[in-house]
Amino acid sequence: GSGGDGTEGDGDDGDGNGTGDDDDVDGNGTGDGNDDNDETNHPVGGIGPVRHFPEVDTQITTAIERLGGRVTPKLTWSAPKDAVWMATTKNTLCQNSGEVTLLLKASDAVAFDLSDMYAQCADVTDGDKFRIKKNVKLHLRKWRDVVPAYEFRLFVRNGNLVGICQRDCSNFYPFLVQQAEELEELLVLFWQSAVFENFREIQNYALDLYVSSTKKAKVVDFNNWGGGTLPLMFDWSELEEIAARNSVIPSEGNTEGGGTNENCGGFCDDVQFRVVTSQGHIRPGAQLGVPFDMYDRSEGGALAQFQQKRRESGY
Repeated sequence: GSGGDGTEGDGDDGDGNGTGDDDDVDGNGTGDGNDDNDETNHPVGGIGPVRHFPEVDTQITTAIERLGGRVTPKLTWSAPKDAVWMATTKNTLCQNSGEVTLLLKASDAVAFDLSDMYAQCADVTDGDKFRIKKNVKLHLRKWRDVVPAYEFRLFVRNGNLVGICQRDCSNFYPFLVQQAEELEELLVLFWQSAVFENFREIQNYALDLYVSSTKKAKVVDFNNWGGGTLPLMFDWSELEEIAARNSVIPSEGNTEGGGTNENCGGFCDDVQFRVVTSQGHIRPGAQLGVPFDMYDRSEGGALAQFQQKRRESGY
Protein backbone atom coordinates (compact mmCIF):
# COMPACT_ATOMS: atom_id res chain seq x y z
CA GLY A 1 0.00 0.00 0.00
CA SER A 2 1.04 3.59 0.12
CA GLY A 3 0.60 6.42 2.48
CA GLY A 4 1.17 10.04 1.36
CA ASP A 5 2.80 10.87 -1.88
CA GLY A 6 6.32 12.54 -2.51
CA THR A 7 6.25 14.36 -5.76
CA GLU A 8 3.88 12.09 -6.94
CA GLY A 9 4.27 14.87 -4.94
CA ASP A 10 2.03 13.22 -3.31
CA GLY A 11 3.07 14.38 -0.51
CA ASP A 12 2.30 11.93 -0.35
CA ASP A 13 3.91 9.31 2.56
CA GLY A 14 5.52 5.93 2.22
CA ASP A 15 4.40 2.51 1.18
CA GLY A 16 2.94 0.43 3.95
CA ASN A 17 0.77 2.73 5.99
CA GLY A 18 0.99 5.43 8.57
CA THR A 19 -1.74 4.21 10.84
CA GLY A 20 0.60 2.96 13.52
CA ASP A 21 2.80 4.76 15.98
CA ASP A 22 5.37 7.17 14.70
CA ASP A 23 8.59 8.72 15.87
CA ASP A 24 10.21 12.00 14.92
CA VAL A 25 13.92 12.45 14.47
CA ASP A 26 15.31 15.95 14.67
CA GLY A 27 17.08 16.65 11.39
CA ASN A 28 18.82 19.88 12.29
CA GLY A 29 22.28 18.54 11.57
CA THR A 30 23.20 16.90 14.85
CA GLY A 31 26.54 15.16 14.91
CA ASP A 32 29.88 16.74 14.15
CA GLY A 33 30.42 14.71 10.98
CA ASN A 34 33.85 13.54 12.21
CA ASP A 35 35.31 16.74 10.80
CA ASP A 36 38.69 16.04 12.37
CA ASN A 37 39.14 12.96 10.21
CA ASP A 38 41.70 13.79 7.52
CA GLU A 39 40.37 11.06 5.24
CA THR A 40 36.92 12.59 5.44
CA ASN A 41 37.95 16.17 4.73
CA HIS A 42 40.58 15.47 2.10
CA PRO A 43 39.02 13.34 -0.64
CA VAL A 44 41.41 11.37 -2.83
CA GLY A 45 41.09 10.78 -6.56
CA GLY A 46 38.02 12.96 -7.02
CA ILE A 47 35.89 10.93 -4.60
CA GLY A 48 33.62 13.12 -2.49
CA PRO A 49 33.95 13.28 1.30
CA VAL A 50 32.14 10.72 3.42
CA ARG A 51 29.91 12.40 5.99
CA HIS A 52 29.06 10.82 9.32
CA PHE A 53 26.17 11.79 11.59
CA PRO A 54 26.45 9.44 14.55
CA GLU A 55 23.88 11.19 16.75
CA VAL A 56 21.18 11.15 14.05
CA ASP A 57 22.07 7.56 13.20
CA THR A 58 21.63 6.57 16.84
CA GLN A 59 18.27 8.36 17.05
CA ILE A 60 17.03 6.56 13.94
CA THR A 61 18.21 3.18 15.21
CA THR A 62 16.55 3.74 18.60
CA ALA A 63 13.29 4.84 16.97
CA ILE A 64 13.23 1.80 14.68
CA GLU A 65 13.69 -0.53 17.65
CA ARG A 66 10.96 1.27 19.58
CA LEU A 67 8.54 0.90 16.63
CA GLY A 68 9.05 -2.84 16.31
CA GLY A 69 11.97 -3.00 13.89
CA ARG A 70 10.10 -2.08 10.69
CA VAL A 71 9.31 1.51 9.69
CA THR A 72 8.52 3.72 6.70
CA PRO A 73 10.16 7.18 6.54
CA LYS A 74 8.83 10.59 5.57
CA LEU A 75 10.84 13.79 5.59
CA THR A 76 8.81 16.90 6.45
CA TRP A 77 6.38 16.85 3.50
CA SER A 78 7.32 13.94 1.25
CA ALA A 79 8.08 10.25 1.50
CA PRO A 80 10.89 8.87 -0.68
CA LYS A 81 8.51 6.75 -2.77
CA ASP A 82 10.33 7.75 -5.93
CA ALA A 83 13.48 6.04 -4.61
CA VAL A 84 12.09 2.53 -4.08
CA TRP A 85 14.17 1.38 -7.07
CA MET A 86 17.10 1.56 -4.66
CA ALA A 87 15.45 -0.79 -2.14
CA THR A 88 15.65 -4.56 -2.34
CA THR A 89 12.05 -4.75 -1.09
CA LYS A 90 10.77 -2.38 -3.84
CA ASN A 91 8.92 -0.34 -1.23
CA THR A 92 9.76 2.08 1.59
CA LEU A 93 10.08 -0.55 4.31
CA CYS A 94 13.25 0.12 6.35
CA GLN A 95 14.75 -1.99 9.11
CA ASN A 96 17.90 -0.02 9.88
CA SER A 97 19.26 3.53 9.67
CA GLY A 98 21.28 2.76 6.53
CA GLU A 99 18.14 1.87 4.58
CA VAL A 100 16.43 5.07 5.74
CA THR A 101 19.42 7.18 4.68
CA LEU A 102 19.67 5.40 1.31
CA LEU A 103 16.06 6.19 0.40
CA LEU A 104 16.32 9.82 1.51
CA LYS A 105 19.51 10.43 -0.48
CA ALA A 106 18.09 8.83 -3.63
CA SER A 107 14.77 10.69 -3.55
CA ASP A 108 14.10 13.64 -5.85
CA ALA A 109 10.98 14.39 -3.83
CA VAL A 110 13.02 14.85 -0.67
CA ALA A 111 15.61 16.94 -2.52
CA PHE A 112 12.81 19.16 -3.83
CA ASP A 113 11.47 19.68 -0.31
CA LEU A 114 14.88 20.78 0.92
CA SER A 115 15.87 23.04 -1.97
CA ASP A 116 12.96 24.13 -4.19
CA MET A 117 9.84 23.94 -2.05
CA TYR A 118 9.15 27.66 -2.53
CA ALA A 119 10.40 27.92 -6.13
CA GLN A 120 6.94 28.77 -7.52
CA CYS A 121 5.80 31.04 -4.68
CA ALA A 122 5.77 34.74 -5.57
CA ASP A 123 5.59 35.97 -1.97
CA VAL A 124 8.32 33.77 -0.49
CA THR A 125 10.94 35.43 1.70
CA ASP A 126 14.48 34.41 2.58
CA GLY A 127 13.18 33.68 6.05
CA ASP A 128 10.70 31.16 4.62
CA LYS A 129 13.45 29.44 2.68
CA PHE A 130 15.68 29.27 5.74
CA ARG A 131 12.87 27.93 7.92
CA ILE A 132 12.02 25.01 5.62
CA LYS A 133 15.66 23.94 5.59
CA LYS A 134 16.24 24.48 9.29
CA ASN A 135 13.10 22.92 10.75
CA VAL A 136 13.42 19.56 9.05
CA LYS A 137 11.77 16.56 10.68
CA LEU A 138 12.24 12.92 9.81
CA HIS A 139 9.09 10.99 10.65
CA LEU A 140 9.35 7.24 11.10
CA ARG A 141 6.09 5.33 11.10
CA LYS A 142 5.51 1.79 12.20
CA TRP A 143 5.21 -0.41 9.14
CA ARG A 144 2.05 -2.40 8.59
CA ASP A 145 1.17 -4.41 5.51
CA VAL A 146 -2.05 -3.19 3.91
CA VAL A 147 -4.32 -4.15 1.03
CA PRO A 148 -3.90 -1.42 -1.65
CA ALA A 149 -7.52 -1.81 -2.78
CA TYR A 150 -8.79 -0.39 0.52
CA GLU A 151 -6.81 2.84 0.43
CA PHE A 152 -8.85 5.92 -0.43
CA ARG A 153 -8.18 9.61 -0.97
CA LEU A 154 -10.69 12.21 0.24
CA PHE A 155 -10.72 15.77 -1.13
CA VAL A 156 -11.87 18.60 1.13
CA ARG A 157 -12.36 22.16 -0.14
CA ASN A 158 -13.54 25.08 2.00
CA GLY A 159 -14.28 22.61 4.78
CA ASN A 160 -16.58 20.49 2.59
CA LEU A 161 -16.00 16.93 1.42
CA VAL A 162 -16.22 17.06 -2.37
CA GLY A 163 -14.68 13.83 -3.65
CA ILE A 164 -13.52 10.32 -2.71
CA CYS A 165 -11.70 7.81 -4.88
CA GLN A 166 -9.53 4.72 -4.58
CA ARG A 167 -5.82 5.48 -4.38
CA ASP A 168 -4.65 2.53 -6.43
CA CYS A 169 -6.46 3.61 -9.60
CA SER A 170 -4.05 1.63 -11.78
CA ASN A 171 -5.83 -1.61 -10.84
CA PHE A 172 -9.40 -2.89 -11.15
CA TYR A 173 -10.89 -4.51 -8.04
CA PRO A 174 -14.35 -5.99 -8.82
CA PHE A 175 -15.28 -6.24 -5.14
CA LEU A 176 -14.93 -2.46 -4.73
CA VAL A 177 -17.73 -1.93 -7.24
CA GLN A 178 -19.96 -4.25 -5.21
CA GLN A 179 -19.05 -2.53 -1.93
CA ALA A 180 -19.15 1.05 -3.27
CA GLU A 181 -22.23 2.26 -1.35
CA GLU A 182 -21.11 0.68 1.92
CA LEU A 183 -17.59 2.12 1.60
CA GLU A 184 -18.85 5.58 0.69
CA GLU A 185 -21.10 5.70 3.76
CA LEU A 186 -18.32 4.43 6.03
CA LEU A 187 -15.77 6.98 4.77
CA VAL A 188 -18.19 9.93 4.81
CA LEU A 189 -19.35 9.21 8.36
CA PHE A 190 -15.78 8.76 9.56
CA TRP A 191 -14.75 12.07 7.98
CA GLN A 192 -17.67 13.91 9.57
CA SER A 193 -17.21 12.52 13.07
CA ALA A 194 -13.45 11.99 13.40
CA VAL A 195 -11.84 14.43 10.99
CA PHE A 196 -14.09 17.45 10.37
CA GLU A 197 -15.04 17.82 14.03
CA ASN A 198 -11.39 17.75 15.12
CA PHE A 199 -9.72 19.67 12.30
CA ARG A 200 -12.16 22.48 11.56
CA GLU A 201 -9.32 24.98 11.20
CA ILE A 202 -7.98 23.08 8.17
CA GLN A 203 -10.14 24.05 5.21
CA ASN A 204 -8.39 22.68 2.12
CA TYR A 205 -6.62 19.32 2.00
CA ALA A 206 -6.51 15.80 0.64
CA LEU A 207 -6.84 13.03 3.19
CA ASP A 208 -5.72 9.43 2.79
CA LEU A 209 -7.72 6.80 4.68
CA TYR A 210 -7.42 3.04 4.94
CA VAL A 211 -10.33 0.70 5.56
CA SER A 212 -9.27 -2.29 7.66
CA SER A 213 -10.55 -5.85 7.43
CA THR A 214 -12.90 -5.03 10.32
CA LYS A 215 -14.38 -2.17 8.28
CA LYS A 216 -12.86 0.57 10.40
CA ALA A 217 -11.35 3.66 8.78
CA LYS A 218 -7.88 4.76 9.79
CA VAL A 219 -6.08 8.01 8.95
CA VAL A 220 -2.93 7.51 6.89
CA ASP A 221 -1.91 11.07 6.05
CA PHE A 222 -2.94 14.62 5.22
CA ASN A 223 -1.75 16.21 1.96
CA ASN A 224 -1.91 19.68 0.46
CA TRP A 225 -4.80 20.67 -1.78
CA GLY A 226 -3.42 20.94 -5.32
CA GLY A 227 0.26 21.35 -6.04
CA GLY A 228 2.16 18.08 -6.01
CA THR A 229 -0.76 16.06 -4.61
CA LEU A 230 -2.29 13.82 -7.26
CA PRO A 231 -6.07 14.13 -7.88
CA LEU A 232 -6.04 10.48 -9.03
CA MET A 233 -9.49 9.76 -10.54
CA PHE A 234 -10.43 13.46 -10.62
CA ASP A 235 -9.07 16.63 -12.18
CA TRP A 236 -8.36 19.58 -9.91
CA SER A 237 -10.62 21.81 -12.04
CA GLU A 238 -13.43 19.29 -11.63
CA LEU A 239 -13.01 19.25 -7.86
CA GLU A 240 -13.05 23.06 -7.82
CA GLU A 241 -16.38 23.04 -9.68
CA ILE A 242 -17.91 20.66 -7.14
CA ALA A 243 -16.53 22.83 -4.34
CA ALA A 244 -18.07 25.93 -5.90
CA ARG A 245 -21.50 24.30 -5.86
CA ASN A 246 -21.04 23.50 -2.18
CA SER A 247 -19.75 26.94 -1.18
CA VAL A 248 -23.29 28.24 -0.61
CA ILE A 249 -26.37 26.24 0.31
CA PRO A 250 -30.10 27.14 0.25
CA SER A 251 -31.14 29.14 3.29
CA GLU A 252 -33.51 27.55 5.79
CA GLY A 253 -37.12 27.84 4.70
CA ASN A 254 -36.23 28.55 1.06
CA THR A 255 -36.06 25.28 -0.86
CA GLU A 256 -35.86 27.01 -4.22
CA GLY A 257 -32.50 28.51 -3.42
CA GLY A 258 -33.63 32.12 -3.66
CA GLY A 259 -31.72 32.88 -0.48
CA THR A 260 -28.39 31.47 0.59
CA ASN A 261 -26.39 31.03 3.71
CA GLU A 262 -22.63 30.92 3.81
CA ASN A 263 -21.62 27.29 4.15
CA CYS A 264 -19.46 26.88 7.26
CA GLY A 265 -18.13 23.46 6.32
CA GLY A 266 -19.01 19.86 6.96
CA PHE A 267 -21.19 19.64 3.84
CA CYS A 268 -20.92 16.32 1.98
CA ASP A 269 -24.24 15.77 0.17
CA ASP A 270 -22.66 16.40 -3.24
CA VAL A 271 -19.62 14.20 -2.70
CA GLN A 272 -18.43 12.24 -5.73
CA PHE A 273 -17.35 8.66 -4.95
CA ARG A 274 -15.29 6.88 -7.59
CA VAL A 275 -13.68 3.48 -8.02
CA VAL A 276 -12.40 1.80 -11.16
CA THR A 277 -15.51 0.07 -12.57
CA SER A 278 -13.91 -2.04 -15.28
CA GLN A 279 -10.56 -3.19 -16.59
CA GLY A 280 -10.83 -0.63 -19.38
CA HIS A 281 -11.15 2.29 -16.94
CA ILE A 282 -7.77 1.75 -15.30
CA ARG A 283 -5.72 4.94 -15.04
CA PRO A 284 -1.93 4.94 -15.24
CA GLY A 285 -0.32 5.24 -11.83
CA ALA A 286 2.66 7.33 -10.82
CA GLN A 287 5.59 6.28 -12.97
CA LEU A 288 8.44 5.75 -10.56
CA GLY A 289 11.57 4.01 -11.78
CA VAL A 290 15.32 4.17 -12.08
CA PRO A 291 16.96 7.37 -13.33
CA PHE A 292 17.55 7.52 -17.09
CA ASP A 293 21.31 7.60 -16.53
CA MET A 294 21.10 4.16 -14.95
CA TYR A 295 20.03 2.43 -18.14
CA ASP A 296 21.31 4.77 -20.85
CA ARG A 297 24.01 2.60 -22.40
CA SER A 298 24.29 4.58 -25.63
CA GLU A 299 27.62 6.00 -26.79
CA GLY A 300 28.28 9.21 -24.91
CA GLY A 301 25.78 8.28 -22.24
CA ALA A 302 26.46 8.52 -18.52
CA LEU A 303 27.37 4.84 -18.11
CA ALA A 304 29.65 4.86 -21.16
CA GLN A 305 31.46 7.95 -19.91
CA PHE A 306 31.84 6.42 -16.45
CA GLN A 307 33.32 3.22 -17.87
CA GLN A 308 35.71 5.22 -20.06
CA LYS A 309 36.95 7.25 -17.07
CA ARG A 310 37.48 4.07 -15.07
CA ARG A 311 39.53 2.55 -17.87
CA GLU A 312 41.61 5.71 -18.26
CA SER A 313 42.32 5.82 -14.51
CA GLY A 314 43.59 2.23 -14.56
CA TYR A 315 40.74 0.57 -12.68
